[in-house]
Amino acid sequence: MAAIGNEFMWMKTLRGFTLGIIKDLSHEQLLTIPTGFNNNILWQIGHLLYEQYQFFYGFTGQPLPLPEGGAEAYKALFDNGTSPKTWETPPDVAGILAEFAAISDTIIADANAGKFDGFQGRELRPGLLLNDINHLAAFHCVHEGMHMGAIKAIKAFV
Repeated sequence: MAAIGNEFMWMKTLRGFTLGIIKDLSHEQLLTIPTGFNNNILWQIGHLLYEQYQFFYGFTGQPLPLPEGGAEAYKALFDNGTSPKTWETPPDVAGILAEFAAISDTIIADANAGKFDGFQGRELRPGLLLNDINHLAAFHCVHEGMHMGAIKAIKAFV
């Protein structure tokens, strides 16, 4: 079983920061797309959730254990290139927020149980090689930090 590193605790800490930014926002604020933006805060949260599942479960050859319609539904809503401008009906806000708050603990437990030991490494882009699950956790922190900036920018307008 691979030992998990501090990157997993950073991931959990960063998630706490992101949750702190959005904690006082209304349902309407989470769904508002300000002028000049392609997405809303809920899309940012759903995208981070979808990608976090993809990084750990998808990259290790496992099905993504996503609720509410599963991986295909989340992909259609939150994958790169999607936008809530095309949503016919917004997804379950409370469910997404609850899952977003809980997933880091689930991933840490699964990592400690050896669930991701089959990860063989993956090159996301030329020069961006993730060698082990600790690299996945570190990269997720970078990814979440980028989206945290987008969330703060959108929040300033809603």
